[in-house]
Amino acid sequence: ATIPDWSGHWNGGGGFGGGGAAASDAVKLLTPKYQEYYVQDLKAATEGRIWSANAFCLPNGFFPTLAASEFVVTPHRIWTLTEGNGWNGIRWIYTDGSGHTAEDLQFPKWAGESVGFWNGDTLIVHTNQMKAWKGGLVEYTDNLETVEKYRRAGDRIEGEITLYDPEVFVRPITAKLNYRLEKDNRPEKRPLYNTCSDSNGPSPKVYMDA
Repeated sequence: ATIPDWSGHWNGGGGFGGGGAAASDAVKLLTPKYQEYYVQDLKAATEGRIWSANAFCLPNGFFPTLAASEFVVTPHRIWTLTEGNGWNGIRWIYTDGSGHTAEDLQFPKWAGESVGFWNGDTLIVHTNQMKAWKGGLVEYTDNLETVEKYRRAGDRIEGEITLYDPEVFVRPITAKLNYRLEKDNRPEKRPLYNTCSDSNGPSPKVYMDA
């Protein structure tokens, strides 16, 4: 089969940082236990007490990896690369048919373990073995599993993700993941390597990537 061309720099992804949906709508998707957590977190946010694990230089968890800026597509593996102010992310998606790690060897990982396959020009991805995460208004358990679908349409990659975590959500949650090809290819717009403990610069010439 022909491998789709997903080269280039992309902008977009999902909105899983507490934005987007109104709080009154978001809370209806949560089980009573996590409704209470969510309400407490909203109150903390209004008081400037929002807490996130990455404040201690821990990885950003699974959801930020969905804001991929580059897709490296090969016959047996796909890498997604993500960058932001203070961190970089890489994700491996195995499409070689090897499947997930044997159950007796599985353990929670910061971005889970992802395997996928191509259905025509559509990439289907299943991720499990998540490490529980709490950051801002986002929280999930070690039992979170996701199914993603991606397909390129011109200068866009149209995606969709469904979240399964019965301890947190009252039902599976589906959201859109949309990416648009960046047309500005100036060298100074290239991604930077960042860490939470240091930054590039200081210099007025440093481009701060969002």
